[in-house]
Amino acid sequence: MSKLSDIPVVLESGHKYKTPQGVVAIKDGGKSTDAAHQRLPKPKWLRIVNQITPKYAHVKAQVTEHRLATVCEEAKCPNIAECWSHGTATIMLMGAVCTRACRFCAVDTGNPKGWLDPLEPEKCRNHGCADES
Repeated sequence: MSKLSDIPVVLESGHKYKTPQGVVAIKDGGKSTDAAHQRLPKPKWLRIVNQITPKYAHVKAQVTEHRLATVCEEAKCPNIAECWSHGTATIMLMGAVCTRACRFCAVDTGNPKGWLDPLEPEKCRNHGCADES
């Protein structure tokens, strides 16, 4: 988040930005929202109530501690609480920017031009993300 005269500026969907690694990406995969097509709020019966369980907290702590990119967070998955409460997270091994531009997905889209975290597979292997068989 950048600041303009001490006022936080939040990047909107569909706008280009530069990741900490220097990759130019499109926020939320290129889907912008305009005033003519604003979404209506979800009905109360459809809203997900986040129930943070000890397993959820453990997965969240592991993802945060090891700075892992997950599809769960990057794609703004509405089922994150359910999966993480079962101890499951989907790791993005090649970073938080995807080269595809799927219309249904909120993962930031861009071309990393060869930038990959060379330690990402090792981080995952050392912390139980990958099966050692």
